[in-house]
Amino acid sequence: MTAYYLLGSAYRDMGDMPQAVIAFSEAAARADTAAADCDYATLFRIYGQMQELYERQHLLDEALAASHAFCRYALLAGDTMNYVLGLDLENTIYYNKGDTAMVFARTDEVRRLYEAYGWRERAEAVWHVAIRAAVDYGQYDRARRMMCEYERCYLFDSLGNIRPPGTQYHESKGRYYLAMGKVDSAIIQFKKLMLPCDANLDVDAYRGMMMAYGQMRMADSVVKYARLFEDAEARYLGETQTQAVASAQAFYNYELAQRQAQKERAVARRRLVALWALAALIIAICVVVCRYLRSSLEQLQAQGERYRQKADELRAAEASLSQLQALLRGSGHTEELLRTKEQQVQQLRRQVAEMQSRLSARTRSARMAAMSECEIIKHLRRMCQPRMELTDGVRTLVPDRQPTAEEWQQLSDAVECYLPDCYAAITAHCLTAKETRVCFLSLADFKSKDIATLLGASAQTISNIRAQLAEKLFASGETSKLNYMLRHI
Repeated sequence: MTAYYLLGSAYRDMGDMPQAVIAFSEAAARADTAAADCDYATLFRIYGQMQELYERQHLLDEALAASHAFCRYALLAGDTMNYVLGLDLENTIYYNKGDTAMVFARTDEVRRLYEAYGWRERAEAVWHVAIRAAVDYGQYDRARRMMCEYERCYLFDSLGNIRPPGTQYHESKGRYYLAMGKVDSAIIQFKKLMLPCDANLDVDAYRGMMMAYGQMRMADSVVKYARLFEDAEARYLGETQTQAVASAQAFYNYELAQRQAQKERAVARRRLVALWALAALIIAICVVVCRYLRSSLEQLQAQGERYRQKADELRAAEASLSQLQALLRGSGHTEELLRTKEQQVQQLRRQVAEMQSRLSARTRSARMAAMSECEIIKHLRRMCQPRMELTDGVRTLVPDRQPTAEEWQQLSDAVECYLPDCYAAITAHCLTAKETRVCFLSLADFKSKDIATLLGASAQTISNIRAQLAEKLFASGETSKLNYMLRHI
């Protein structure tokens, strides 16, 4: 920031206003106002230089914006003198913009602040811009009161002459005298403007003299000062670089917009990368979750398969025990053989109970999903699908086949394995074999037409059976909710 500030000052001293504006703008842009150690003292001086440059080139809106920044950062730097001085200097900008009401309001505010901070002399010297505004708009009584107070301030010597840089006041006072009809007094004031070597003051002086001699109807003097006025104004306008400064500011604004666009593109790229990373993370999480669920389902199916195998072993052992009890009745070795077989049966029962307990610990939805993936359920679903057979080049529909007793037993074992609570509640009621099978198939989420196909019955028969089951098991006539009620029995 400091380097660009010094560069801007060098360009200003060289008279290169456009480059000075660019350098000062870059210096202000490089200030980190969010940092705790921001150099506000240098920053408000940068904006002060920008305000002066803009005002000299008649870029009033830019000058006012720079002045607001000057005051804001001067206050943050703790420099109350420059803060109030900045508010005072804004009066000239408001005057040039034609905002007379703001000129009077700001003058009162600045005067109050000067007095509050104990700067009495400065409080008395704030009237010069307000006097010009009052004279411009014909408020001569107000102008006279302000001039009386202004001429008591430290800027005036004992002869009533104002010290530079307040010489502009003579122009306002001269126009006041012209309005009051005091042409000689007005000419004296306008001549005082010609003493400093300032092209701007010469323009005001020659214009005032031309107006004064015009009232006196002295044509030669009017022509003389009209020519002098024209030459002075040409010199003054030749010194201004308004268009060049405006172009430089526009170029800087374009570069600033380009940098801002680059920043926005970089932010957009970062957001896109973050979005892709988030999407990849979500996909990875979904893959992991799917794999976990698949693994969990496979483990549950494996547990169910082991449970069915143990259950088959248990049934075989119980059948063998019954046969042994019948064959060895009256034999001397009966007790020892029976004891051995009973121990084997008890061990199998404990293993079956343990497996059933582990299965029951899983959630009902997980057990339902595992049951729907077991082989007997898949086999029964395939049996429900119509099958075509090619005979002598003609496709014919193969008649439906009903499950065998062994397949019905495997379905019963699957329900007992995965939904033991539902199995116990269903088998506890006195249901027919067909009603029990309808219950088991409904638990596996088979549709009524598929149940009818597997049982070799009509759809109406299955609907009647479902109505009977709803009445027997739940004392309800809501057949449509039978599947839900069976799962939560």
